[in-house]
Amino acid sequence: MHTRSAVCAKLVHEPFLITVPVSGGIAIEICHHPYMTQTYQWTSNDDEIALDAIIVGIGGTSMDMLMAGLSYVEPTASIYWSAWFGPEGQIVNADGEPGPWTVPEALQRAELFRIKFGFPRVVVTMEERGIWRDEWGKLAELEGFD
Repeated sequence: MHTRSAVCAKLVHEPFLITVPVSGGIAIEICHHPYMTQTYQWTSNDDEIALDAIIVGIGGTSMDMLMAGLSYVEPTASIYWSAWFGPEGQIVNADGEPGPWTVPEALQRAELFRIKFGFPRVVVTMEERGIWRDEWGKLAELEGFD
């Protein structure tokens, strides 16, 4: 007999298994590759906000900083969201987890918060497109949350 984590290991190369409690004392298990396989909407505009999403903010060394002679710093991320009325009528206060998290950890945690609070999506904000790495997932071709 296979355990859930053994089945998860067969489905993905580096499994990521988390148990998420939901209402009624029941829990669901999420099993997927540690890097998200979805396409993320993204922006480099600090004034753009997605009110219907968990937002992963990524920071690191921009090209301008490198050109100015600053040392490279590995990108890190924070997670935040706006106040939200969940699908079951729950009220979610605006909050977040400033981290710093590695980008893969932040994307994984954001997905858990998306499920927990009923947000329809996870989006990404960063200073410039060049910070993103393909192994973290795919970015939408065009910039913007709409």
